Amino acid sequence: MLSFSVINQDISISSIVKEDILKVQKWIEKQNHYLDESFYVNSLDVNEFIKRFIEYYVCEDEIFLKIVRDGNIIGIIKGRVEKKEEMELFIWFFMVDCDLRNKGIGKRVLNIIADHCTKSIGVNVLAAGVCSSNLKAIKFWEENNFKKVRVTKNFFDNINKDLIVYRRIL
Repeated sequence: MLSFSVINQDISISSIVKEDILKVQKWIEKQNHYLDESFYVNSLDVNEFIKRFIEYYVCEDEIFLKIVRDGNIIGIIKGRVEKKEEMELFIWFFMVDCDLRNKGIGKRVLNIIADHCTKSIGVNVLAAGVCSSNLKAIKFWEENNFKKVRVTKNFFDNINKDLIVYRRIL
């Protein structure tokens, strides 16, 4: 796991640790009640969450972050730094509290992370994987200057959907 901690005005972004698991899981359950997108179902399952935490915990290039404002979790991010031709942070999962969407929080968090990763570990590319049926996420990435670079057909075989990969050079 990569250790991550940055504070920007009223937002703190830091690595999820073992002591955070129950609090983060409760936040995820709350989000589940507001979401109608079927592609989130597996991502929000308790067992899947714990599996993702362990995966992150034992992998040296993984990040699993909580986004906190006023002492409350307002989002989570799961990703991986990949050392390719360029240093890339690939974001597999990025969720902001349903009540805070479309208020600029996601964009702000993304820019804080980009800035921190560029300065601290030399990341110069951000990438994100998105389910093809998640039109809100597609719009978010495109509005934040990410370009579609690849589509993997039927990547999500349990729901028969494609994976779209977006990239942004920093």
